[in-house]
Amino acid sequence: MGSYSSSEKTKAALISAAGELFTEFGIDSVGIRAIAERAGENPGSIHYHFGGKEGLVLAVLRFAMAGWGESQFETCVSGNEPLLETPEGQVELIRKVCRLHLDLVHRSEKPDWCSLLVHRVLVGSNQEVEVMIEEFARPHHEFLKRFLQRLRPDFSADQILVLSVNWMGQIVHPSLAKPVILKLANLEGYSEDFLQALEDHIAENISHALGLPSVPSREEKNEKVTGAEASLASGHPK
Repeated sequence: MGSYSSSEKTKAALISAAGELFTEFGIDSVGIRAIAERAGENPGSIHYHFGGKEGLVLAVLRFAMAGWGESQFETCVSGNEPLLETPEGQVELIRKVCRLHLDLVHRSEKPDWCSLLVHRVLVGSNQEVEVMIEEFARPHHEFLKRFLQRLRPDFSADQILVLSVNWMGQIVHPSLAKPVILKLANLEGYSEDFLQALEDHIAENISHALGLPSVPSREEKNEKVTGAEASLASGHPK
């Protein structure tokens, strides 16, 4: 049991060190000795745990993109099928998918290098790009297209594509531009209030583009709940 725990710690240290160095210098510019030194491990441990640098690169990318397949998004939709029956329910489901996006990108405990490395890889043209596209980007893109098409079956393929790209741009941009945004706003990090406001904004934009009702903000929804509870307590339900 102890050796398994030690092995997992070694792998985690190597993935973290490699992720930091790949983000800073580029994957091709970083050797296994530099990674091992940053991780405080023996260079041979990279071959032992990952079969070499190529295997470590794949492990780093899979760590950075964990959760970005289609499964948990499909589960979110399939677990809320009744919401698809009304425009108001569809708006609520859009918000749930937005929240899942924001949880993955902005509320996870992953280090900042994850999103920065993903961007660095995606603007290149190498084997790593193909891995990210086929294992993560394409499955998620296909999910979004199916979801949007269910909401608006009358939309053309081009309209659905534009909407899906727009949606993901609104999610990803605050992550990729985070250092600049934080400096411009004199902030140390994104607060929960900011993330909730971002969720409201994105859900409103997508719902509007789909011709759905306006999205009530979290504050508006809470006010309605509070008002209803107060009415019930006073004996005069509205």
